[in-house]
Amino acid sequence: MLDEIKSSQDVHKMLVTGAEHSWTLGLMAYAIVEDQKHEWISHVSTLKHREPTHPEIEEWFLQRTPESFHRAIADAENTLQLVADDALKEIIEIERREVLEQAVIQSIERHSGGWRQFGIGVAAGLVSALLFAVLIIIVAVIVLDNRSLVDLAKIASTEQINEEDSIQGDGDGSETGESRSHQ
Repeated sequence: MLDEIKSSQDVHKMLVTGAEHSWTLGLMAYAIVEDQKHEWISHVSTLKHREPTHPEIEEWFLQRTPESFHRAIADAENTLQLVADDALKEIIEIERREVLEQAVIQSIERHSGGWRQFGIGVAAGLVSALLFAVLIIIVAVIVLDNRSLVDLAKIASTEQINEEDSIQGDGDGSETGESRSHQ
């Protein structure tokens, strides 16, 4: 421990950066000391209707005994242990639920038997046969049709133009085939 502690920086050096214990424990102990300081500042502010001066804050640090810092470290250890215990309880509970869910799933799978799997297999076979038949029909149409892809594209575009013309001619009734050809 430092001989003379006058500020938060001195406490930080003593509990966090210059300590033999873990960094996390030091930070928790430092937070406890800082919390105590802020409680004292709030108390002084209420009594004197003003914030304590810098010398008064230094005096507060100087009045702290080494045992008070040891108590802060012990409180930090207890707090961290409680947090670890809570986290461990939560992890154990999650794992317990997962094991229970797996046991239920395995029990259902054992009792569902082979008929369910057989039904899934038959359904998959029917779907694959249907898809294969559709693929064969598409290939047969393409192979048996002697027209090239270019011819098919020309026919499709001609049909589309004819559809558009018939829609425009039927839609407003104002244009005739001759007036459209002059445009």
